Amino acid sequence: YNHIDNLAYIGKSVEALELSKLFLAEATKYFTTGNQNVSHPLLIYAYVSYANCLNDNGYVEEAIEQIKNALSCYSLVYSEKYAFYGKTKAWLLTNLGVFQSNSGEVDKGLKNIKKAIDIRERLVKQKPFLFDDALAFSLNAYANSCMRLGNFQQAMIYKKQAMAIYKKHQQKAPHYYNAMLLYR
Repeated sequence: YNHIDNLAYIGKSVEALELSKLFLAEATKYFTTGNQNVSHPLLIYAYVSYANCLNDNGYVEEAIEQIKNALSCYSLVYSEKYAFYGKTKAWLLTNLGVFQSNSGEVDKGLKNIKKAIDIRERLVKQKPFLFDDALAFSLNAYANSCMRLGNFQQAMIYKKQAMAIYKKHQQKAPHYYNAMLLYR
């Protein structure tokens, strides 16, 4: 999975797409022949990896379908009562919302990212330092989608919330969060 991300990062998106497709095929085979309770996280990551590579190569509609497949896989196994798994659902909803916004379905994208924000806000109340960087990521994604609609005031509200979280953590992990602040 990390190798696929690294290929995409260095500009080898076609190779990453092919490798992620193979990864998904293997994960699907393992999921259907093995213990589903053990193999489902692998399958979820395979769907997301493939979706990211599809998106990177301009196949946004197919990427949306793969994220929806990941959400279906997620709902087969996980219960909403487990905080960690709520984090996974929020991650998937954020990705779905970003891809929908990229495809022009900005309103749908905003709704899904907002669902992710709601989940992550609940998780932050339980364990702030563990979950709030993920909340900042969703807030930033929401802001970017607001900008696509030309709603710059709303975007700034969400960007400022995300930046406040990143700055709060900057002291705990300065190298990581300095890079995040520059990237955002």
